[in-house]
Amino acid sequence: MKLCVAGMWHLGCVTSACMSKLGAIVIGIDDSVETIERLNHGSSPVFEPGLDELIKKGISEGRLSFTADMSAATKDAKYVWVCYDTPVDEEDNADVDYVLGKIYELVDIMNNEQGLIISSQLPVGSVRKVERYITEAGKKIPVMYSPENLRLGNAIKIFENPDRIIAGTRDENGRKFFEPLLSLIPSKVIWMRPESAEMSKHALNAFLASSISFINEIAAFCEAEGADAREVSAALKSEERIGPKAYLSPGGAFAGGTLARDVKYLIAKSDEQGIRADMLRGVLSSNIHHMDWIYQRTLDSLGSLYSKTIAVLGLTYKSGTDTLRRSRAVEFIRRFNAEGSQVKAYDENISSLPKDLTGIMRLTDSPEQAIRESDCVIIYSYSKKPTEGEGIILSIKNMHKPIVIDEGGKFIKELADDENIKYYTVGKG
Repeated sequence: MKLCVAGMWHLGCVTSACMSKLGAIVIGIDDSVETIERLNHGSSPVFEPGLDELIKKGISEGRLSFTADMSAATKDAKYVWVCYDTPVDEEDNADVDYVLGKIYELVDIMNNEQGLIISSQLPVGSVRKVERYITEAGKKIPVMYSPENLRLGNAIKIFENPDRIIAGTRDENGRKFFEPLLSLIPSKVIWMRPESAEMSKHALNAFLASSISFINEIAAFCEAEGADAREVSAALKSEERIGPKAYLSPGGAFAGGTLARDVKYLIAKSDEQGIRADMLRGVLSSNIHHMDWIYQRTLDSLGSLYSKTIAVLGLTYKSGTDTLRRSRAVEFIRRFNAEGSQVKAYDENISSLPKDLTGIMRLTDSPEQAIRESDCVIIYSYSKKPTEGEGIILSIKNMHKPIVIDEGGKFIKELADDENIKYYTVGKG
């Protein structure tokens, strides 16, 4: 089975590597010649545990290759799988036209013996636009929308063992065409119309975003009234109508753009269709307000940020990645710097800083170096490790006046009850 995967960022790289492992002959394409050269040497442009090794394995076994030549890559492919990353600006507004433009380029060189799978994050109604373009081009190319469900740091496991696969096709012929491809992935396939598949992605991310905003608002009440939001969360998850896997753990605001992008898609659709979306608008407003939690607690605890030294553990928008874009850590560090603070930072996945960040923080080789002689420690996306935990705790206890801002409560058991430490975490007064 020959497969072309278009767009070599996180989704495309994982899809290419995993499908080659599952037995397909895969060619990955991207506009960036530099990215293609890296991939052909077994190096992904984005960090994901185990991904480089999987790419190298696919290349060595002759099932995986990469090219910038779109025509050559699609020529003999039975399926063309669209995995372009949808660009998002600083306000979470997506550049949908970019991805649709790439899809139209692919359609122009495809034939009626090939099928098109779309997994890029696009607003509901996009498949209908693509189908209209195919019809106007005089072609009969079947289209399936299958929304991605990967998570940075655990993407390979999730791709190979998904809870289910959502597959949106227009008719039974489309279903029969794509069934052989999906049969390579051991999972239950839920078939539906394309619009339902598109909407299922919006609904999932909007639900997760709503859950995060909800528990963080409850956490604010807990802080004010002396309750513990983690105890409240445990009570909620024990309720059978909610369940233990619910997104109800107090902590940081959602970041990175993915959840906000889908909420914004639905809000935009509500404006187009005249549909009320008061709750979704409130989710974004609540989340934006909660983004200030770390900055505000740091300011409250230090009184003034001028001439203070602040240690930040974890720079990426979530642990297990090397992605600094849209990281709230970078945002609040810029504010600290603007108010006269010196910042020392540590992140195991960041070995060097981009030029625009070198002047606002100093990268250290260990958490202990960052903590030493600091006035405050902020634990952001740091991935807690047993081998490092004791050293961090000792370093904190050796501070002159220990202050710890631990949004997600990673060190709550070790530090919260120490009377010598000012310890702040979301949802605990």
